[in-house]
Amino acid sequence: MLHARRAFPIAMAVLFGACAGNPQPGDPGYAYNLSGTYDATYVVDGESFSGTIDLNTTPGGGVTGTFLLADPEMIEGSVSGSIVGNEFTYSGPYKMFGGCDGTVSGSGVITEGGTSVSGEVQVDDECSGPMSGTYSFGR
Repeated sequence: MLHARRAFPIAMAVLFGACAGNPQPGDPGYAYNLSGTYDATYVVDGESFSGTIDLNTTPGGGVTGTFLLADPEMIEGSVSGSIVGNEFTYSGPYKMFGGCDGTVSGSGVITEGGTSVSGEVQVDDECSGPMSGTYSFGR
């Protein structure tokens, strides 16, 4: 019985130590962090928009970023969102130069290593109303 009492705390320490070593979203070494500059492509109601997006994953899995789409017209905006597992959700405002403002929100799946993410997007444009499409960010 004395041997079992000594073994239990050791087993628990090993178990909790192993769990503590697994990185979480935003921690260095987490396989699905999004960080740096990505090529960005949106296809909304059949029209393609391309540019770049800069993303940063913070401890706990929060994501912030800014984007600039330059083709076929200039659109700039910011996003905030989160990573849970390998899934990314985000939303944020945008401004179209010489056009309309709106909001964009999306969700998608991140590839291991954080080199790309793609999924569905919803756009609510003050001139065109609600629209849907897809997006992809990649290196």
